[in-house]
Amino acid sequence: MNSDGSSIKDAAPGVDPLWDEWACDRRDRAAVGPVLRHLVAGESNDLFGEEPVARTRAMLESLALELLRLESDNPGARQVNALIAALTDSPPLLGHVHALALEGQIVSRMALQGVDPLLPPLIQDRISAADPQIAALAVSLMAAQTRFVRRQQRMELAAAELSADLLHLALSTLARIVGGEGAGVAGLKAGYDERRGRIGILGQLGLGLGDDFSAALDPRQAGFSLFASALSLVTGHERDDVVLASGSGRPFRLALLLAAAGVEPAGREAAVLLLQPDALPPAEWFTIDPARAAALLAQGVAA
Repeated sequence: MNSDGSSIKDAAPGVDPLWDEWACDRRDRAAVGPVLRHLVAGESNDLFGEEPVARTRAMLESLALELLRLESDNPGARQVNALIAALTDSPPLLGHVHALALEGQIVSRMALQGVDPLLPPLIQDRISAADPQIAALAVSLMAAQTRFVRRQQRMELAAAELSADLLHLALSTLARIVGGEGAGVAGLKAGYDERRGRIGILGQLGLGLGDDFSAALDPRQAGFSLFASALSLVTGHERDDVVLASGSGRPFRLALLLAAAGVEPAGREAAVLLLQPDALPPAEWFTIDPARAAALLAQGVAA
């Protein structure tokens, strides 16, 4: 409901500027998948000269090579290209790899703004926590984040860092290309543990913060990666969607997510301007009622 008692659905285009902004955001978001697939699948140097599209394709190539080397030490170019194309044609996988590329870009940009990509204040504090489980998770996260930053610099993606669903999708795609599953794939499956991956560790640490959880909703204190996981946990929206909202150049969705998470207006504004320093959002974006923000976001879940 709006403050006057009317529902979100009653808002008419051109009457409610927030509804108009949300409609624009939803249209842009709906176009991301098809446009990204076209760009990543293309071969124009002009297209791949821009980030994070070039990083997305490079990470897909890295993933394809790793998967094929589970079956053969020297995979042929035809198989490599076929697997890259098949992985690119998978919207969930492509969207996730694109989100990782955006995350790497945001983390690097925030480092230039003084936010340590490996040991932001909240993680540093948790390493010395009295709870040994939380302290161990924080140490594990620092190591995982170090690997993430290095892989981003090399534009690589490790299969073991995928979620269980995405790893299953990638391995099923591999099986279609090579015609079966060999011992290398079986070995990868046997050693896989989603909880030991970086995103799994981020989620566990976020859930274990307790009374300190609000600090995780401040990207300057938590670092972007933990911030994205925390905002996903508290709002119920996919982490990749949070990353996309943070790096999309259209900060309205991010402002809504922060509002729905219960972040105070000043904190919302600080987070948006830190993550998208070139944005010029109107002040009313940061005073949206949390219930209204949640209602708008609910209308865009399938967008």
